[in-house]
Amino acid sequence: KTTPKEQTTTAECPNSSPTTEQNEFLQLTLEEAFFLVFRENSLEVHKGTEILKARNLWLEANSVKPSFWREYKVYDYYRGKGWIPKNGLKVGTDLVLYREDPDQVHAEFAVLVQPENASREWSFFATKLRVCDSVGKGLLICNVVGTQQDPSFYATPECLDRLQVKEMRIGRW
Repeated sequence: KTTPKEQTTTAECPNSSPTTEQNEFLQLTLEEAFFLVFRENSLEVHKGTEILKARNLWLEANSVKPSFWREYKVYDYYRGKGWIPKNGLKVGTDLVLYREDPDQVHAEFAVLVQPENASREWSFFATKLRVCDSVGKGLLICNVVGTQQDPSFYATPECLDRLQVKEMRIGRW
């Protein structure tokens, strides 16, 4: 069940029979939920009584969060490299990256997802760097390139194959 305000998904395991001890709620970001539906085929997302297939979930996620396609591409990029990306809200970024179980280790990097050809004031990056430095994380800036002006380009998840992630690590000296 997606909630636009919080942009999280509540998931229930369809093959388990919960007992009092097993009843847990798992909150996922839209990116995590879409990954589990699209790449892993291991999650069902319901909208009312309808089970959303990957294509419909893609449309829903992009309508709730217009930057979803960009942020998901970066999420998927780092998952493909073996990282565990999580929400970066606590450090003021889009993602944080873990090498191992987030319950066991600290994130090594914070990630900002920028629109292609975006320009920001140097003070914006200085602020982010200061926060990342104070919590012991490197800062990665990611741009998704290959974007198109035509909104229909993003109508299906197949657009992900035509997009690339360019990353840059920045730090204080």
